[in-house]
Amino acid sequence: MGSAATANKSVMGGEAPPPPAGPPVVDPTAPGLTPECFGIGGSDTKPGARAARPAETPAAPARPAAAPERGSGTDMGSVRRPFNTELDICPIDDRGRPGPTWSAKARELSRGELVFFSRRMCYPGAHKIVLIHLIDSTPVAVYGVIDTSEYEGDGLYRVEMSLRPMPPDRRLHEWIEARRGRVHVS
Repeated sequence: MGSAATANKSVMGGEAPPPPAGPPVVDPTAPGLTPECFGIGGSDTKPGARAARPAETPAAPARPAAAPERGSGTDMGSVRRPFNTELDICPIDDRGRPGPTWSAKARELSRGELVFFSRRMCYPGAHKIVLIHLIDSTPVAVYGVIDTSEYEGDGLYRVEMSLRPMPPDRRLHEWIEARRGRVHVS
């Protein structure tokens, strides 16, 4: 039998090849491993010094995190509250300019999110200015980024938007002032 027959024997279920020589291979992405485990050191260690190994603890079985329910208000620990009012939605283009405005209806509000229903679909990641029309008050302008947009039926999309600080762009502030007179910007 030649070397080809020996190779086929090991591939076809014969004797397994010996393990590779050298130190064992460690997967750096394994749970529970930190840079300190590899002697890279944390903020307490001196350059070139090896960090102490962490105490050996049995690894708990990995459990997938439960996905938050829709409308659970998981942003920044706040709860979504019912919020029914008229909105004017304005997209912001790639150059930071306001685009055409359309109407929508707010449904929920929290400290960091606004949920509204719109006849137009909004792409996730798109930036928008929203004018919130309150009763007997000037509209309040808020700025945000679309998280999700799902078709609900009857021609309406349910849109979830994360609220962000208003950019200090002169064009946006001029547009807000021209659109509704004196608008409170938050």
